[in-house]
Amino acid sequence: VYFQRVLSSKTAMKAQVLSYIAAIGCIIMATPAALLGIVAASTDWNKTDWTGGYPVPDKDLPLILPMTLQYLCPPVITFLGLGALSAAVMSSADSSILSAASMFARNIYRSVFRHVASEREIIWVMRAAIFGVTALALAMALCVKSIYVLWYLCADLVYVILFPQLLCVIYIKKSNTYGSLAGYIFGLFIRIAGGEMAIGLPALFKFPLYDEETGMQGFPYKTLAMLVTLLTLVVVSYLTAYLFETGKLPRRFDIFMCIVNIPDEQMVLASRESVDEHIKFGLYGKENGKVNPALKFSNEDLVSGAGVVSDESLPGEKKSLKLQ
Repeated sequence: VYFQRVLSSKTAMKAQVLSYIAAIGCIIMATPAALLGIVAASTDWNKTDWTGGYPVPDKDLPLILPMTLQYLCPPVITFLGLGALSAAVMSSADSSILSAASMFARNIYRSVFRHVASEREIIWVMRAAIFGVTALALAMALCVKSIYVLWYLCADLVYVILFPQLLCVIYIKKSNTYGSLAGYIFGLFIRIAGGEMAIGLPALFKFPLYDEETGMQGFPYKTLAMLVTLLTLVVVSYLTAYLFETGKLPRRFDIFMCIVNIPDEQMVLASRESVDEHIKFGLYGKENGKVNPALKFSNEDLVSGAGVVSDESLPGEKKSLKLQ
């Protein structure tokens, strides 16, 4: 959810401010949970209605929060607390499924496979993706013994793969899809090659300080994978930008349409009788075709109208504007 909010920010400054506020908010919101944990750790459970023994067995430790609400609180607080806990779990579950399906429909299906997909088509793809995401979540829930393993693995992958992507999106101007994909592949490969004992994945590469008996990696290979992702993303992004913008690679090879082969932006013209009348505009470079409007396109270009070249057309037809 954090990455969705950051990447949907209108400016990089707003994304940075959101990140700082979120960090403070996480500390504040984590305080009650920490206090409950302290209370549960210092409680003599033999003096309560708990019959599972003391100290609490390891298999019951994941239940420490509902145990605290049930055995250490009045019935009213127990009822409200367990209800709020159930609502929070269900809210997180359905929002995660919906967001994953939405990102697949818009960021993968529309951006990669069907650039001209209508909103109705995107909605149907999203509905189908909900079933796929739910099936994957069910399989993970049945195969993984502890939710903490999933949480730890999720944080691990966010650090290795998503953190470099977010960093480059905000601070590296020439970041593009080619660099992002290359960084994703190389970083994920290094991470998988290091193995993961929590899900029974053996190590392909035995880095320095590898323990043969326990199968644990002593080398910080996760940080290495993160740095590989970051370095690959930056190098490939700048290399592909240079090759396309200088014309060393033709426009038709820009298959992801993110450097010089940018699709025209479309806007429906307001107060027009024909709903099919649109205006199309794009930013053209002097060397090798269109460039990414997210990098070089600003509101001032549209307001001033400097360098605008328009194609005259009859009413009801599509019109295009080219900013040079």
